[in-house]
Amino acid sequence: MERNCWRQAFELTNYVFKTIGNVDIDDSDGGTSQVANTCYDKWKEILENCTEEVRDEMFTWFTSHLSCDYVIDYMEEYMEDFLMNEFRSREILEKKMAHLDEMIERQTDSTDCGKTWSSHYGYENNILKRLEIMKQLGYPEKEIRAYRRKHWRFSAVRGLEIQEDIEHGDLDEAVQILKESKELDSGYPGLVARYSEQLISIYEMQSNEKAYKEELQYYVFECPQHDLAHIQKLKAVCTEQEWEQYREQILQSRNSGSILYPFMEAERTGDRKRYRELMQYLKKISGN
Repeated sequence: MERNCWRQAFELTNYVFKTIGNVDIDDSDGGTSQVANTCYDKWKEILENCTEEVRDEMFTWFTSHLSCDYVIDYMEEYMEDFLMNEFRSREILEKKMAHLDEMIERQTDSTDCGKTWSSHYGYENNILKRLEIMKQLGYPEKEIRAYRRKHWRFSAVRGLEIQEDIEHGDLDEAVQILKESKELDSGYPGLVARYSEQLISIYEMQSNEKAYKEELQYYVFECPQHDLAHIQKLKAVCTEQEWEQYREQILQSRNSGSILYPFMEAERTGDRKRYRELMQYLKKISGN
């Protein structure tokens, strides 16, 4: 590489990758992945510095050595990652986009378009990669937005548009997409909870007290609770009479199981009457 012998450097890197990629060893200490990552970095440096001729040879090598038992199956992920993420010429980007389209169309029942694990990059989302390639190829914004709408069923697409709306200050538009997303992804509690949290944050920024309180009620009573943060926020905007009612609902809610005892501890502090009530409730649910 120091002498700009990029083809030879590529061949030698491939030899190292093939050698480590066919050794049947326990990789619990990460030795194999460490060598594979080093090979990936060398491929990247070669690709960034070599001639167009060598670059074409590299592309041909990667496309021809996938799914042919060149290395152990999981090691092929490094090769596929490199093929999908590092080649940047227009011709290659268009080929990558066509490959992504095939994978995307197979994910009709998914909410995230097949979020996949990449050995080198971690979790990636095919449809977000496709949108990024469209930008790299210089697609007009109108076509990019049309593609998003065509694949609106995927939460990742809506999430991207929500984030852009928030960054551009289009909070009302973000609110509409979040409300729609709660309906579209109603079968996925984790996603619904995330949308609700985002709505709470936006309503707070807008000083929309009515919507803020209503969304807090929705989040507290309809979404699983993992801490007291939103419960305390709801308490702060309630009258004492309202809170007495909500407190009992929280104690009875199936979504409050993991925070029940911290909630009871917080509620009984400084109030002996409430302490006795909560102790009676604790005895009741423990069967004593």
